Amino acid sequence: RDCKNCVIHLFAKTEPIIETSTGMVFSNYNGAYAGQAEHFAKARLEPAINLWFAVFDFNDAQKTGVNWSLVEGEAEAPDTMRIWRPLDDGAALAVPPTPKDFIPVPTQCGDMEGRGPQALAGANKKEPAGTASSGGMMSFTFDTSAAEAAKLAGHQNESPENTSKKGQQEGEKAKPAATVGIGWNPDRAKASRERREKEAAAAAAAAPAA
Repeated sequence: RDCKNCVIHLFAKTEPIIETSTGMVFSNYNGAYAGQAEHFAKARLEPAINLWFAVFDFNDAQKTGVNWSLVEGEAEAPDTMRIWRPLDDGAALAVPPTPKDFIPVPTQCGDMEGRGPQALAGANKKEPAGTASSGGMMSFTFDTSAAEAAKLAGHQNESPENTSKKGQQEGEKAKPAATVGIGWNPDRAKASRERREKEAAAAAAAAPAA
């Protein structure tokens, strides 16, 4: 956020995000040191699954790419990459350079649940970003209310007071219906907080006196 004229050699498991930034340049990750491959394995990171190219700009509603650009061609000519070796140990790259769009972008192929590299690598269909069916990220202005954003994102809200008959008999709340889209629902968060407070008060009242 609030960056200008930066060049970033990036490894990203998720889609990189920029905000109120200009002149940003993104390229394949170019760092290398002995033992890096083992560190990636221990961290459960797949070096070949790198979303360095899938930049999402919160301040470009039309997604024109006016605030950022990509350095391309490194995957086709890796010998041209300038490798950064902080330890000066001659280590080889553990993260192979990859072309842009070599795997589907998670929020455009519906992989919002973090199913991992296999799901991404096996996906063969891209859906338009910014739709409720694809789970894509969306941009809003500062004047957009939380309710308006939730509606635009496709939320199907259920009233927090809704409970099943069986749940009422057993003193349990019914599970809320699943929602689609993205975002935080302030109404449901408030209802959940109030329910927890009531349960805590009831438990305290029912507790035997010391």
